[in-house]
Amino acid sequence: MKKICCVILSVLLVCSLFCLSGCKEKVSVDAAAFTSAMEELGYTVKSESYQFQGATKEIKVYLAYDNDGNDLIEFYVLDSAETAVALFNDNKAFFESSVSGASSKSSVSAANYNTFRLTADGEFKVLSRIDNTMVFVSVPTEYKDAVNTALDKIGY
Repeated sequence: MKKICCVILSVLLVCSLFCLSGCKEKVSVDAAAFTSAMEELGYTVKSESYQFQGATKEIKVYLAYDNDGNDLIEFYVLDSAETAVALFNDNKAFFESSVSGASSKSSVSAANYNTFRLTADGEFKVLSRIDNTMVFVSVPTEYKDAVNTALDKIGY
């Protein structure tokens, strides 16, 4: 009986940890919500379109600039989650291969999102994908706090 109780408690503990670990799906924001959030933080947002290799249609990208005109955050709306995953993986591999010195990195993959953060060689880089949207950041480390504040605001 004691062994059965231990097994049941162990299963319940594992299930509880899984449920509480943040592995649930995240909700992506659309271009309007990104633009609104960035403008509330004092950024200027400009939109552009690109045709990426492998994408079936034109991709929209929204660039958030600070008051000095520095491109801080790029927000992509891609044609599919598969395209977003491929773009995320390509950029992550590029970021990792470009490190020449000491670095600090973190990576999370769950349900419908991936996040990768890297601080190395005086640069702060972030890739954060939810569904078919992705945030791309590659800035000097002096902008790290401002970028993290902006990303927290939109949930990326």
